[in-house]
Amino acid sequence: MSDSIHRLTSAHREPGGLRRLDFILRAIRRMHEERGRDLTIGIMGWGQGSDALPLADEGHRVIVVEADYAVRKRAHETVKETGVHLTVIPESQLQHEDPSFDAIIVDATREGDIRNELAVLRPYLAVHGHAYVAASRRDVIRSWNVFFELLRAAEWRVMDAATTMSRHRLTRRDLRRARSLFASVWPLRFADGWVVEARPFDSTHAYALHLMPTLGMGGAERLVLDLASHLPDERIDAGVVGIFGGGDLDVAFRERGIPVRTLHRRDPFGISTLIDVYRICSLERPDIVHTHLFGADAWGRLAAWMSGVPIIVSTEHNVNPSYSIVKRFVNRVFAHFTKRIIAVSKTVRDVSVQQDGIPESKIRVITNGIDMDRVVPRGGRPFHDVPRLITVGRLYPQKDHATLLKALALVKRPWRLSIVGYGPLETELRALADRLGIASRVEWLGIRHDVPELLARADVFCFPSRWEGLGNAVLEAAAAGLPVIASDLPPLQDVLRRTEVSFVTAGDVPAWSHAIVDIIDHSASAVTRAARAVPRIHADAALPRMVHAYADVYRELLKT
Repeated sequence: MSDSIHRLTSAHREPGGLRRLDFILRAIRRMHEERGRDLTIGIMGWGQGSDALPLADEGHRVIVVEADYAVRKRAHETVKETGVHLTVIPESQLQHEDPSFDAIIVDATREGDIRNELAVLRPYLAVHGHAYVAASRRDVIRSWNVFFELLRAAEWRVMDAATTMSRHRLTRRDLRRARSLFASVWPLRFADGWVVEARPFDSTHAYALHLMPTLGMGGAERLVLDLASHLPDERIDAGVVGIFGGGDLDVAFRERGIPVRTLHRRDPFGISTLIDVYRICSLERPDIVHTHLFGADAWGRLAAWMSGVPIIVSTEHNVNPSYSIVKRFVNRVFAHFTKRIIAVSKTVRDVSVQQDGIPESKIRVITNGIDMDRVVPRGGRPFHDVPRLITVGRLYPQKDHATLLKALALVKRPWRLSIVGYGPLETELRALADRLGIASRVEWLGIRHDVPELLARADVFCFPSRWEGLGNAVLEAAAAGLPVIASDLPPLQDVLRRTEVSFVTAGDVPAWSHAIVDIIDHSASAVTRAARAVPRIHADAALPRMVHAYADVYRELLKT
């Protein structure tokens, strides 16, 4: 911020002014980075330009709505003196400007009641815009609880908050170091001033907050992406939190307009994660917290329960024989305050009952759905002269790429293999391909965002997993009409038929080699079988069916 702006603004002279400004500037910079462009910001009231001038100085388009003519006149003089570009207008001129605000700023430290000011700017707020509201203890806003409930009543959901004027002696840094479970929220109750980041919500919609360990490219993460994208069609809004970090799908969530945040573990035991998730649940007050995968199941469910979330749901995505006794014990204990557990297949349900000791009455089976609009049909074309094989999955032991490579080394036919995915075994698998003498015929594609197109150009899909909860990659390949060879796993048998795909014993190298030779030698028959399965898979694995089933579970629990 330039010296002239610092001299002409009053933030540094107002109690808590610099803390408020720092909070807003950090949030706007984060939004600017996420959206990759300068923002349009609406500010209610000139207030000596304490917010408007620094934001305009950073290159954003700033529109200040000021009712008082004399104040507007002084504002124009100040703007001219600083040389920044911003607009100061009366409320009546907003309709002519017809802006689309990425962010709006309202300062209630002088006015007290901010409901009217928020109502003026809200119609011009972009679909995924945020509001930044500052307040202090006055006649109308007597406490943090009053301020918080006032925002909730006006249908603004608090996403983040900070104190600007504190009564307590401990600083927020001291409290974080103390690792108190209430350190993230309780200081707000003992402060004299606050600033919050909020977004509007529709009180007629329920709100489900989905917690995941990270936002990587796995099947569970893609399921949450599709689910969160379509739940609003069922009058259920969704937010997503990566409690241990982001990932490759972070951008995809944001592009679809899903409120998403990523946290970062600050200590080896995850206590900071527990605090952060507790804080989010306490501020946002979701109707439902829905956890996915073990890390989020453990820390997320505990934090949600501690913060008083009324409904906790968990989805079990996998049949994982590597789960330790400790993990299975945690699942069993946390099931007591989990209202419903979703199993992605009957096999997952049976394992949860038999090995984890989960009451069957708490489990609902909802098989995964896929977005058929993304599927690119392969059609009935014959195989290429050199058959193109493809496999999609993380390079982890579960996916057992080693068996596929060993089997291909025994196939005395022309072929090429494309491997889509990444993971810790890549170096080891590349070395294996080299030792087997097939490295020149294997293509390592890593992370790809054009998987549907890759499937449509392939001839055979190979899925050699040792275990699965269901396997979205197989469904996507089958929906495209691509001939499939898959491990003979019970969850896959729940959704695919032996007349449609070639099932092979998992880990059996000779059997896999024989199946690959057979499908290459009888390619016309394989293409015909795959094409016949497409209509049924499109009907059984349609995404709307899955979304509606999840929404029905939410609605059932909300009524109890």
